[in-house]
Formats: sequence, structure tokens, C-alpha cells
Amino acid sequence: MAETLGFKSPTGISNLCTNMMFNYCNYKNYRTDIDGIYTDILNRLKAKGLIKSEAGS
Repeated sequence: MAETLGFKSPTGISNLCTNMMFNYCNYKNYRTDIDGIYTDILNRLKAKGLIKSEAGS
């Protein structure tokens, strides 16, 4: 992931994750956006058969 994002060391990823978690926990609109993106990613992966749908989903 670090290579894809252009970071030279893994600490860049750690810092990014820390910032994302802080924002997710403290800002409702950010949390809503991230939840929507997450749901969209899961739906796309399920549609392509890359992950299985859970029972009842």
C-alpha cells in the first residue's frame, strides 16, 4: 500500500490510518462518508464474486 500511495516508508501508512481513525471517531459527516464508501466497495466485490455474501444479506 505504501508503494501505491508513494510513501517511502511504512510510517506514512501508520500516520494515515491514525488520522483516519481520529476523524472517523470524531466527525459524523466523515464517518457517514467512510461507511458509504465501505458499503460500496463491499457491494462491488460481492457483485464480482470476489467475496461471499453473508447469510441474510
